[in-house]
Amino acid sequence: MPLAAVVLALLYFAVPADEPAKNASPSSSSNSSRMPDLAGAILATLGLGGVVYGLIEAGSKPFAQLEVWLPLLLGAVFLAAFLIWEARAKHPMLPLSLFKSRLFSGANLLTFLLYGALGAVGYFVPQNLLLVQGFSPLEAGAALLPLTLLLGLLSRTVGGLAAKRGPRAFLTLGPILTGVGLALLAFPGVQASYWTDFLPGVTVMGLGMAPVVSPLVSVIFAAVDTNQSGIASGVNTAVARAASLVAIAGLGLLVTSGFSSSLSKRLETLNTPPRIRSTLEQNANKLAALEVPTNTEPALKNSIENAIKASYLDGYRQMMLLAALLALLSGVVGWFSSPKGAQKEGG
Repeated sequence: MPLAAVVLALLYFAVPADEPAKNASPSSSSNSSRMPDLAGAILATLGLGGVVYGLIEAGSKPFAQLEVWLPLLLGAVFLAAFLIWEARAKHPMLPLSLFKSRLFSGANLLTFLLYGALGAVGYFVPQNLLLVQGFSPLEAGAALLPLTLLLGLLSRTVGGLAAKRGPRAFLTLGPILTGVGLALLAFPGVQASYWTDFLPGVTVMGLGMAPVVSPLVSVIFAAVDTNQSGIASGVNTAVARAASLVAIAGLGLLVTSGFSSSLSKRLETLNTPPRIRSTLEQNANKLAALEVPTNTEPALKNSIENAIKASYLDGYRQMMLLAALLALLSGVVGWFSSPKGAQKEGG
């Protein structure tokens, strides 16, 4: 929060205001663009917060419970109010008129699907490495480093090619290749090797994302007038962050559901005593961090611990395959919404 406060201060005092549009009314001034849309920010925060909170609670409670359906309902209401406010606000944080552009709408839908999938990966792959595979925090943290390196090494080159040949092929094949990488990450079992079971998927993901980043930014800028480039970039970044937030909560619900179902079956197969089984099932929302009661007989405790890891992988695998599907769908969106040839900004 202190760092965020410094950034906000720099934005206000050091960053020049946007130039008014050429067709802006005479009463409009550059100073007016400095005024933040506080009402919109509050409504968006409450809306996303309510939806995400409800999805998280749904991982451990039935939808009929107040703690689940009420936040979801309120979140939906606040998001609807946010859209109504943005349509009427004088200086909205999210100008809805931008979405009249097929390019802009398509690029943001692609962003939502693709970055939602990536957000889930960034959360659950390290969780798998830590709690199931037994990696150290340093090892788990470095596991996705090849993805970052490939993005850094290849994005500039790919951006130049996309500028010459158009973004469509890159925004189609890139997400599809990313989806293949996500699917590869779905299949490692317990005691998997990073080099043979995780690195190939992470590498393919990096090779898939590298052709996406620069062309996606180019499409966003090409979809709007030059004086709207800043807000267009900000909207796209916000869409990516919101996608990750919602995906972690929503796909996490799938992980929890798959884990709970699989664990119950395995505990029944192990003839687990009812008291121990009830305790474990009631705390299933802890996923692979679930601990077996200390007074459990050693041999049974070891079997249950293995069952917990295997059950987590069942839910994890379902989630990763769905994330792969989201990435593939983003490639379809890229094909139908992106221009085939090179585009100029404001086109």
